[in-house]
Order: sequence, then C-alpha cells, then structure tokens
Amino acid sequence: MANTRTIPINSLDLKNSPIVRASNPDKETVGQYAESYKNRQDMPPVVVFYDPDTKKYLLADGRHRCEAAKLISMEEIMAEIIEGDYAACLKHAVLANAKHGVPRSNSDKRQCVRAALLQWGAGVTDSHIASLTLVSDKTVAAVREEMTKAKQIKPAKTRMRADGKPLPVASDQPEPELVDTFGKPIPHKVQKYWARGDELEVILNDTEHVHGILKQAHREKDVMYAELNMADLLSSLEHIRNTLKGAMPYCVCTNCSGHPETQKETCRLCLGRGLIGKFRYDNLVPLEIKEIMKKVRAKEAKK
Repeated sequence: MANTRTIPINSLDLKNSPIVRASNPDKETVGQYAESYKNRQDMPPVVVFYDPDTKKYLLADGRHRCEAAKLISMEEIMAEIIEGDYAACLKHAVLANAKHGVPRSNSDKRQCVRAALLQWGAGVTDSHIASLTLVSDKTVAAVREEMTKAKQIKPAKTRMRADGKPLPVASDQPEPELVDTFGKPIPHKVQKYWARGDELEVILNDTEHVHGILKQAHREKDVMYAELNMADLLSSLEHIRNTLKGAMPYCVCTNCSGHPETQKETCRLCLGRGLIGKFRYDNLVPLEIKEIMKKVRAKEAKK
C-alpha cells in the first residue's frame, strides 16, 4: 500500500536505483521544474520504493524532479512510497518512463530493455520484456542479442515464433533446477503454476497502466472523466491490483512442501496449488518456519 509524505532527498539511494534513461537528466527540464518548485506550484510526488530487507529508498519515478529540487537546495521532497524490492521498483520505473515526463528517445527505450534483461535475463521471453518496457519484440530481440554477444546476460532459453509463441532454444546444457524465492526446488507437478507468474505480471501491468492514466487525469482535472467519482475508482483499482498480487507465486507451500496430493484433503495453506503467494507467506506461515526459510535463503546467497 502506498502512502504519500515528504522525505529527505538525501535518504534516496539514487546510486542503486534503476537507471532507465540513456543519458543524464535534461538540463532544460530540470530548470523548468526548479522554477515550478521555487514558485510553489503543484508538482506530482516522486515515486519511491522502500525495501524493508535492505532498508533502502529506491527512486522509481522522478529523477528530473529530484535534480530540480536539489538545484534550489530543497532538503525534502514529496514522495509516494511503496513497499517493494529493486525488481518491483524497476517494473514501475520502466512503465513510468514510457507514460509521462520527458519523451523517451530510442536510446532511452533500449536502456529500459537493458535494465529489464539484466534483472530477469534469459528466463523471460522477448514478448514479456516488451510488455514491461512498452517497446516492440524486435527491439528486445536486438538488445538481447547485443547483450548476449557481450556476455552481459546468458543466452535465452526461448525465442519467439512468428505467431508470438515462445519456442525452446536448443541447448547442450542441462536445464537449471527451478527454485522458488528462497532457493527451494519447485516440484515438477507445480512448476506450471510458477511459470504462469508471467501471465499474472501482464495483468498487473495492464492494471497499473490503467491506474496511471486515470491518476494523471485526476491530477490534471481532465473533464473527460468529470462524471466519474475518480477517488473511488482509483481506490478500487488499487484494491484490485493489491488483491491480484496475492495470486503471484512466492514460494513452495510450507505446509505440503509443494505436494498437495499427499494431503488427505486439499492443503489448507496453498489450496492445492503447491505454491503460496507473499501475502499468505507473511500472514499464515508460522514465525519459526520463516526464520528457517531466511537462513536457507542466506545460505543459498553465499554459494
């Protein structure tokens, strides 16, 4: 759930925030924004993701506004704060970069694709990266080829056929073991649900897109939507988005260990899916099991 408040500008970890522009902030735009801040004009809040694990504030949207604020020695800036890690921040950043602000150049679009490929790499199809960054499949394929040749990412596991469907790429290398967030192997029978996370990502991105358009319209008092109760509509969309996130697979079910068929009745924790989402993990998994899972993740990270 997002909340909006002022935060110190120096609390933002800009160095480790997603870079979705190919060049430095546009000086003219920064100057215009600085004048707006100086004249106390309404400016949209920057969007910041707070990662509770690293305790960092990552900037997802508003680098020009931050630079403008620093230009006139502002110490604080209004920010919409969302809880999430770097990956969640990046997903927001590449979409925000496409929707508003300084129009993207072709170089900016390619930078968005590069950032997405570095994060999700060979495990994601060209079409999925294209949907995240709002560019064409061809652009993604071209950037992927460049990065693969430069050994910046591993070769893709799939390529796109003419009809847009993924086609496995032949490889002499054995398929890597599919694991969950904590590095635990995912049983074969429930891997299909883990793979369908991409399907849910598309739905969430579409919902985010609609929410962003309507939020901008509400901010600008667009009379096209004058007959709508925009506040209620935005609240409903945010509720839908947060509810849908509950379906995103997060880890192997800690109750049935990914084997719901072994239960006398349907597993009460995963409801027969073998996987659970982050909401169920956070709220229904006992604390002692969570501590074990954290130790497992820390151990895997050291390998």
